[in-house]
Amino acid sequence: GVLRKAPRVNRSFLSVYVAPSMTLFHLGNCLVLAYAPYFILYKYSGLSENNAFWRCVKAGGAYFVTQLCKLFIMAVLFPVSEDINQTVTDELMQCTADLFDFVGIYLCLSRVLAKGEMKITALAVGWGTAEIIGTRLIPLWIGARGTEFDWQYIQESFGANVNLVNHMTVAALLWIWSRNDAKKLHLLSAVVFLGLLSYKSALLHILEIAFHLNAWMLVTCDIAVSSTIALCTLNFYQQTANKL
Repeated sequence: GVLRKAPRVNRSFLSVYVAPSMTLFHLGNCLVLAYAPYFILYKYSGLSENNAFWRCVKAGGAYFVTQLCKLFIMAVLFPVSEDINQTVTDELMQCTADLFDFVGIYLCLSRVLAKGEMKITALAVGWGTAEIIGTRLIPLWIGARGTEFDWQYIQESFGANVNLVNHMTVAALLWIWSRNDAKKLHLLSAVVFLGLLSYKSALLHILEIAFHLNAWMLVTCDIAVSSTIALCTLNFYQQTANKL
């Protein structure tokens, strides 16, 4: 048979039309994966029906104020190490500084006038939305629009969803801790779980180094740990709330 030449691909067409559309599609997927759970939670948890929008906005504002205070404290108490071998130590310092987030969340809880469940949900949505706007929006906007597909930004979007669960868990644990009628076991468990959530990233970093885990394994471990703590916290919250 006669050998036919393969048709020439118009590279200018691919670079002008196909590549931008694929990068925008990738960016859209990442943004939807990161932000959709927050919108769904706000829409169908009763927040929109109870005019809780400004409560969420106030929680978001409290997040930014807390981060400014935390940056100042970190600059004074936890100077950045120039030794590349001190990555675990730096991670522990960062996790210790993250304890100040609990202070900000607790102050928000004490100033929001609402029932326990509504208070926790509004704070988690507002605080979490402010966090992904401040820490993930620009990296996603710049990185996910690159010419090559990268799983890193899908993993970042999954991380935003895990953080939403973490924020609800932290708010619920602090609510339990603030109750005078909570069981001693629940109070002790709340302190332990808050410590685990605060130092979770350092523990995952240690596991990554010790067992040479890849990025997806780390995401899976993060989801497993956060889900386990969240389910235990939900059980404690229901038992405490039933007393009211």
